[in-house]
Order: sequence, then C-alpha cells, then structure tokens
Amino acid sequence: MHFFPHGLDFTGAALLLAAGVLSGFINVVAGGGTLLAVPALIFLGLPETTANGTVRLGILAQNIAAISRYSKAGAIPWEEVRRWVPPVLCGGLAGAIAGTHLSNDGFRLVFGTTMLVIAVLIAIRPSLPALRRNPDLPLPAIIPLGGLALAGFYGGFIQAGSGYLFLGVGVLLLNLPLGRANILKVAFVTSYTPVALAIFAMEDQVNLQWGLLLAIGQAAGGWLGAVTALKRGEGFIRGVLLVVVFLSALKLLIDS
Repeated sequence: MHFFPHGLDFTGAALLLAAGVLSGFINVVAGGGTLLAVPALIFLGLPETTANGTVRLGILAQNIAAISRYSKAGAIPWEEVRRWVPPVLCGGLAGAIAGTHLSNDGFRLVFGTTMLVIAVLIAIRPSLPALRRNPDLPLPAIIPLGGLALAGFYGGFIQAGSGYLFLGVGVLLLNLPLGRANILKVAFVTSYTPVALAIFAMEDQVNLQWGLLLAIGQAAGGWLGAVTALKRGEGFIRGVLLVVVFLSALKLLIDS
C-alpha cells in the first residue's frame, strides 16, 4: 500500500514536507521562503510550470493563517486594502494567464534570473524605510496604481519574490511604514492567489497531492516562525537563503 503522494517515496515526501516547513518559517522570519519551495518541487521531479502552479497552495494556506492572526489583532487596514486591491487583482489575473503559457525552459530562464537578482538584494539588504519619500511630495495616483498592478502581474506570473516587490511599492510608492506595508503585502498576495491557483489548475499545472503536503509544511513553518520570532536567527536564515537561492538560480540557468 502506498501512503505517499504519487511520485514520491518516503524520502521525497519527507524532503517536501521539510521544504514546506523551512519555506513557511523563512517567509515569517526573513522573507523569500518561496524561493526555496519552488526549487524543491522542481528538484523532486515536478515540471517547472507545474511547480509554479502547485506552490500557490502553500502560499494560500500560509496567508490565510496570517490574515486570520492579523485580523484578530485588529492590525489590518481594511480601508486601504479595499482601495488598493483592485489593481493588484487585475495584475495577478493577467500574470497567472501569462504564466500558464510559459514553457519549462522559459520558466527556468525567468525564475533563475529573478533568483539571482533577489540573491543580490538579500546580500546588500537595502533599507527600504531609509528610502521613503517626503510625504509633502505626493505622486500622481497612476504611479502607485501601476506599481501595484505590475507587482500583482509578477505575483500571478511567477510568485516567488513577489513579497519584496509589494514591500517596495508599499514603502516607496504608497509611502507606508514598513510594518503596515508588510501587512498589506499579505492581503495583496491573498487577494489574487485563489484566482491564480484556479487558472493554473484549469491548465492542469497544479499537483494537488504534492501541493497539499507542501501546504501542511508551510502552515507549520509559518506558525513556528510566528511564535518563536528569534531575532538572532534572521541573519543565519538570510545566509542560508542566499546560498540556496544562488545555487538554485545557477542550476536553473545552466539547465535552460
């Protein structure tokens, strides 16, 4: 009798679950955990485009839990969510449609390049709060709207690393404090993820069994990250993330 998701033995299932736990933990403590989850799915045997769709299950589970915690704490600025979600949702819808037409080779090239760029950003760790604009110099509304739509498009298209884009838009274009931008980031990603997941599923680019196992791991990892909040661990995790992202990006680019 086979107790593991189709295509996975005990070792593979354990590795995928561990990748989910680590991904969820990193997403909470440092950010960028999806940059580990997607390569894990690929290296365990999923086609690149299917991994891109499957990882949305874990993202959805993780973000629903986060939204629930934020909501209970009264920390979600719902008025701002309602104001800014429409362009994000439109961008996410368009990005997901485009993502389903991406070839495996194309995904390796785009994702590998993205990972290298993010690895550099992780290494230099730019201080977003230091880059906030003068509040007396407002931007035309079309600029933050366009920035949100583009971030949503990327999230629907690739997802991994989209949190950094939403944080950048929140701090640099919406002129929000980093903490509020981070809460809005969760709301933004949650808004388009069900739509993106449905679109990838309709194109048969979601492995439900693998995705559910990953989602269990990510939910557990996110919970662990939230309750432990180890400040000393952030530097170590960023170092691990940097190495894994860099090596995975090189592997994907070489394969492409």
